[in-house]
Amino acid sequence: MKILGYNFTKDVKVSNPITIKKEISVGPNIELSKTYIPVLKEKNVRETYIDYEDPNYPYTLVNYLNESSLHNRIVLSKSNLVSGGQILVDGVPYLDWVKTSDPNQSRILTSFMENGYYDDLDIVKGQLSLDLEISGNYYLEIIWSRDFTRVAGYRYHPWTKVRPGPKDEWGQIPYFVYSDDFTKSNSKKIKVQAFDPMSQSKEGISEADLENYEFEHNQIMMVRNHWPYLEYFGRPQYYGGILDIEATTFISKYNINSIQNGFSPSIMITMEEPESQEEKMNIGRNIERQFGGIGRKIALFFKRGDIKPEFQTMDVKNISDQYLNLQDKTTQSILTAHGITDAGLVGIQTSGKLGSAELDVAWSIFYNQIIIPNKLMLEKTFNQLLKLNGFESIIEFEVKKPFDVAQNNIGQ
Repeated sequence: MKILGYNFTKDVKVSNPITIKKEISVGPNIELSKTYIPVLKEKNVRETYIDYEDPNYPYTLVNYLNESSLHNRIVLSKSNLVSGGQILVDGVPYLDWVKTSDPNQSRILTSFMENGYYDDLDIVKGQLSLDLEISGNYYLEIIWSRDFTRVAGYRYHPWTKVRPGPKDEWGQIPYFVYSDDFTKSNSKKIKVQAFDPMSQSKEGISEADLENYEFEHNQIMMVRNHWPYLEYFGRPQYYGGILDIEATTFISKYNINSIQNGFSPSIMITMEEPESQEEKMNIGRNIERQFGGIGRKIALFFKRGDIKPEFQTMDVKNISDQYLNLQDKTTQSILTAHGITDAGLVGIQTSGKLGSAELDVAWSIFYNQIIIPNKLMLEKTFNQLLKLNGFESIIEFEVKKPFDVAQNNIGQ
């Protein structure tokens, strides 16, 4: 049977107003209203797998990265900080460590980092870190050697394409389900056994014993941020600021609409109500054609005789002040939701603060409370796999202060 690109012999068990809304596409065959707000809840799909109660939820989170430049910049910056730069072994840069290390230990780590099956460790840790920032969880496929003596490789799977199976009587997830599109009932779904370190056999499994061995060569590991009411999925750190992220997308759309409309004001039109709904619709279409460059159009119909059409502009006073105030509030709320006390930490310019004592304090808080927990989670994932292969040291992902890096680059 072929599972996620691998061939193995055993199967895996397992008045009547009419409102017209513009729609935006954010996922496979998913159409979302621009007023849509995602809700994070879980549901059991026919006792086969656990899915998001709102099928649009995963695609909306991804779409926010496309529509909010501020949110996009913060997520990418945090992800890069969590996944870090060069790999340290017991606190020593890998290239220095390998020169004096035990040859066998060096071989184990080098082979693991290069990952002969798919992308190497540097790429995969970045992919997992980004998924963790966006969704609060990530999935990693573990590939055992033929005789189950070691972890032969690993493969990243997007969080949008994997769902956990229902927990068993011991509270463990026995398998995961993979699908290219969970929004389609006819989309192919593949069960893959959950990762279990007990699969390893120090002495190895003979070909004869493989036929009845309870573990599969391909397994999936799930790592997530925990949240009280969630049993299966993680909760992204910024979830409390979703309304503000949504607000920034409205601001961007308002700006582009204003430009396209020549910054024209809105208008209100009053006239006698026609006899039929069809005539109303025709009037609406004519208004749209005649005043295409105007912002918002409102038509009010009155049941009175001989009333003449009246056109009134509806300029909003102090719109620039209101807009700037809203922009400042939403920006600060998004930064707070991400745990950022100073925008300079993620490369957003803050006048007079770069390299200051205030920024150093902000970095210390941000690094210890936001970056370290996710960084340790990511490092623990790979250290657990390396330990199964007999690696005796600990790897870490080096992180430098963003403004230190900027200063170093300027001096080069």
